[in-house]
Amino acid sequence: MRSFLTFLTSLLFAGFVCLSSSCGRGSVVVPGDSAQADSLFSKSVDLYNSFESEEFLEYAPAARRYLYQHNDRRFVNLGVLIIRQYVREGLMETALHSAEELIEICEDYGDAYCTVYALRGLGMVYDSGEHYAKAIQAYQECLEMMEDDKDGFRSFDRMDIVCDLISSTHNNEDYELSLSYCPKALEYFNLFISGEPDHEEAYKFLRMYIYCSYVINLTILDRAEEAEAYLQLAESDYDPDNGIDSQFFNQASAAYWSAVGQNDKALDYAQKMLDGFPEDDSVNRLNALDIKTEILGDLGDYENAYTNMRLMKEIQDTLTAARQEIELNEFYTLY
Repeated sequence: MRSFLTFLTSLLFAGFVCLSSSCGRGSVVVPGDSAQADSLFSKSVDLYNSFESEEFLEYAPAARRYLYQHNDRRFVNLGVLIIRQYVREGLMETALHSAEELIEICEDYGDAYCTVYALRGLGMVYDSGEHYAKAIQAYQECLEMMEDDKDGFRSFDRMDIVCDLISSTHNNEDYELSLSYCPKALEYFNLFISGEPDHEEAYKFLRMYIYCSYVINLTILDRAEEAEAYLQLAESDYDPDNGIDSQFFNQASAAYWSAVGQNDKALDYAQKMLDGFPEDDSVNRLNALDIKTEILGDLGDYENAYTNMRLMKEIQDTLTAARQEIELNEFYTLY
């Protein structure tokens, strides 16, 4: 099964973070503590973004406690970043336990934004562990809560959740459902831009992602004639200098040209996609190799297709061995 690129959840998740103590509705900070809270939050985010894993996991939990004690709802943002760090390191049981604990804390806290954000963190853990049905359930619960309280959430945040649903339902092989979320995501994106027109250029990569999602789902559903228009729209938002954008556009392009029988063109895009990932990005390279191998088979180039299959097996075996070692170490740590 061809999956959506694994960076998408990380890419979209970033937009959901409150960057100041006054973000959104219901954020309350004890007078006199806002500067300290800002400092703790900013340093935690900087450590996370700089991949300072050990220091982040030492610093962020204490910062989260401080924010919670001072009624600063950004405690949930740090809670989710901590969960994401565990996922980065492959500590899935630890991440799941932390996500469930954070949801309980947020429910006691009584702020809908915090509960939704924590639920999204749980969905992200399930997504990363390829438990897509559970991820979908968590994301759908998030969306229901958001749509019941439209004034409490930005259209951007609702779009983020719908994009999560596009990805997880696709990876769960429910392509019709994935496709059905695309118009809703585009609607929320347009609502966001109508209120923040100066942000359109900076965020057009998200609209491109939505258009590419149309393309990929439509081609799988044998509706390539409908996909062409969305590919053209995606190309209008495509920035070749942005590596992440480029790879998703290349995936959509390879899917479309393969679907219409222009396999040489599809192969070019698949190769661009493969070349766009560093050697140590094994998961995304595996997905790109899978796409390239299928196209090589369609072209009748079985020798190169077989070579790719052997390379894919080597990568998969390495990933499996690494995952098993991490899981064993985590088991001894937890139990």
